[in-house]
Amino acid sequence: MKQGSIVVCASGCRGEELISIFRALGEVGINSVRVSVKPGYIYGKISGASRTQQYAVPPFSLIIEHPSKNIVEVLASKHECLEIYTIDIDSWIDTAVLSITGYLDIYAKINRVVEECGEERIEYNHILLDFGCEGFSCRDIYVFDYINAPYSWAGRILPFNNVYREVLRKASSEKLMKRLLCYAIDEKGEYIEVAVLEVGKTKYYIKINISKNCQLIKEYIAWLLLDLLLG
Repeated sequence: MKQGSIVVCASGCRGEELISIFRALGEVGINSVRVSVKPGYIYGKISGASRTQQYAVPPFSLIIEHPSKNIVEVLASKHECLEIYTIDIDSWIDTAVLSITGYLDIYAKINRVVEECGEERIEYNHILLDFGCEGFSCRDIYVFDYINAPYSWAGRILPFNNVYREVLRKASSEKLMKRLLCYAIDEKGEYIEVAVLEVGKTKYYIKINISKNCQLIKEYIAWLLLDLLLG
């Protein structure tokens, strides 16, 4: 990444904050950003500081090349969850390009389905999302696996208990082309598959079980969608 680029670390943000950040970027004419897919580091300054230091760049950090003069103020004033850095020395970061417009368009469709707890298929490029309404009580959400980069903060910390052992045993016995990405715990303490990935020849197929008015699932899907679109 070139000197002067902005690194926006969003791993401390909730899903709804992530959506708000993308909308804010769109409002100032930024329609695409680079997103880090592997851990990296930069030499730069954190917002408000004057000294150049080395900083870690976690996965899912947003890199804005050729930023406008007020972009840091625009983001920092509305989103306290962010850490924002300016790159002082050209740095190498493994990234993928994300269309903000595409992300927000497909998320709007997903959000409608989740709020209605509907059964619907949503297709976008190489991704097919198959939603089903199960009506379970989602007391806890656990991110078990990922596709392009880890985002465990989108759920609870995985507990090493009997439920986790059962999930791990079943996941280990599944075919390589099928992977459990996320599960929930219901009122009985049993686990329910929330998102399951099946890799086809041409696209990702994700079966997603949703529950009406489950904010935890909406938070998770915001990060799941970002993960999918980086592939």
